[in-house]
Amino acid sequence: MLNPKGDGNYADDVDAEFTRYKALGDDVGKGLSAVEVWSVISKIKLVGNLLIKKLSEVALLVLVIPHSNAGEERVFSQVKKISGRPTIVPKH
Repeated sequence: MLNPKGDGNYADDVDAEFTRYKALGDDVGKGLSAVEVWSVISKIKLVGNLLIKKLSEVALLVLVIPHSNAGEERVFSQVKKISGRPTIVPKH
């Protein structure tokens, strides 16, 4: 998913882009959400080329991963209530 073309230098490119990202400073995207910051960073160009393309792709993929499973837990809880089956708690 991160390296669809099988680029053997992908990890090295991401590492180099991380160095460029650190050089941008702390003011880039100040006051924006993490997704907005990476959206802005992903569009920065140097001599017509995207400066931090691959690292931005990685960051944006990571940011869309849900940070909790609370929604799924609610669904299971509702299913248990609807089915009327008792919850079996394993003994430790």
